[in-house]
Amino acid sequence: MIYRQDSLRLEAVAITALILFLPAVNLGMVWLQFFVPLPAFYYLSRYGFRNGSNIIAAAVFVAGAITTFLGSFPGLFLSIAMLPAGFVLAMSLKKELTPVQTGTNVTITLMAGWFIWAIIYGAIENINPYQELLESLDQGLVATLEMYSKTKKLSPTELAEIETAFKELRLLFPKMFPGMLLSTLLSTACLNMIIGQWLMTRQAIPSPWRRFSEWRLPENLVIFVIANGLFFILPVNVLNIAGLNLVFILGTLYFFQGLAVLTSLLARWLVPQPLKALIYFMIIIQASGVILLAITGLIDVWVDFRKPKPKKDQDNYSL
Repeated sequence: MIYRQDSLRLEAVAITALILFLPAVNLGMVWLQFFVPLPAFYYLSRYGFRNGSNIIAAAVFVAGAITTFLGSFPGLFLSIAMLPAGFVLAMSLKKELTPVQTGTNVTITLMAGWFIWAIIYGAIENINPYQELLESLDQGLVATLEMYSKTKKLSPTELAEIETAFKELRLLFPKMFPGMLLSTLLSTACLNMIIGQWLMTRQAIPSPWRRFSEWRLPENLVIFVIANGLFFILPVNVLNIAGLNLVFILGTLYFFQGLAVLTSLLARWLVPQPLKALIYFMIIIQASGVILLAITGLIDVWVDFRKPKPKKDQDNYSL
């Protein structure tokens, strides 16, 4: 029994270390950084804070040793900066905070982690990481435009329209980038919460949260949607830019509510797991599918697509 527990904890150290160092040594694995909080959340909840912290500390040591040996230790900084979010998730679960409270705390923690990383990394490399990222994305837009300009399938008129659209997008991109960054943080927080709860359900770890299919945004959040509409109508440039950023933020929140609605409906219709996975995949990889889910999440505020909300403790289990 003791041998099995030690084996499981060694496995936990290995998995956590992989998630930490792979993005630092392989650009193709950068997406793993969005799931850095997940092992901390799961192992702290499964093994307790003392044993879980030992697992995380050992994983950081292993990841640090590997990245130092490979000469990519600076790339590990961002992963380490995102680790505290996993501790916040576990503490929020232990304190029985609602998903809304937990998501807010995790997003703030991620924001703080990114900010601290940007200051330290910027000081070491003598650069502005935010500006560097913007310039990198702008270069990507320029490269994409050049690719279109070299194709022979487009008429001169179509090419001129594409060039005009890209020029406008390059001017607009820096203005809407803050909203895109915050929506990324919100998505990271929500994904780690959802996957973490699913993992704990599989291991029969107690959780005060309702199933994801029952998570809801506070209904009064719709006030921001209405206000955002006014921001676009009013001829004030600052409000227009604020509205554009809010589209990304509110769209992300209502996307996850729409995803909860979809999860609830698929469960009600007894859709087999393989078909569920295919439906999720087909919807999420398409921009139109993401927008449709966000609209569904917003409409769910007025038209309850799921079972009637329980009156007792309704506010304690909203997302």
